[in-house]
Amino acid sequence: MTWVFSLFLGLVVSVLAIVNWRKPGVLLPEGSDRWFNAAILMIGVAQIATGIGLVASGPARVLFLVLAAALFAAMGGVMVAACIANVKRLRALKAVAETAEEV
Repeated sequence: MTWVFSLFLGLVVSVLAIVNWRKPGVLLPEGSDRWFNAAILMIGVAQIATGIGLVASGPARVLFLVLAAALFAAMGGVMVAACIANVKRLRALKAVAETAEEV
């Protein structure tokens, strides 16, 4: 039964991430970084791979569970990249605001 929940959760998260990619503001606030949206899509796909891995047997089980683990690990890297991009954007906005105050 766990695999059904995993597949359902993965499908819902993936669909929401795709909809948010096309029309920003559905899943994440308007103006959110695309990196965060990519990370959420990776979570959905990893959940789907986990669900398939739980129901599969033999080498397919190992393959899908390793794929899910790799996607979760890559998602962590994408989240770090998103945080770095947002910090750089905030620093640039702060510099613009300070320049505007001087003028």
